[in-house]
Amino acid sequence: MTSAMRLIRHRAWQTLVLLVAAMVLSSCGWKGISNVSIPGGPAAARDR
Repeated sequence: MTSAMRLIRHRAWQTLVLLVAAMVLSSCGWKGISNVSIPGGPAAARDR
């Protein structure tokens, strides 16, 4: 396999993974990293 074909195949996989990740994150109501609670943060005390 030539290096050009290998590069095309690699880029195709990268694009596919990026599209799948975007679909998964957008379908589950992901609103960004700001909604992830930090262990030991202010929200951790409320959860107890």
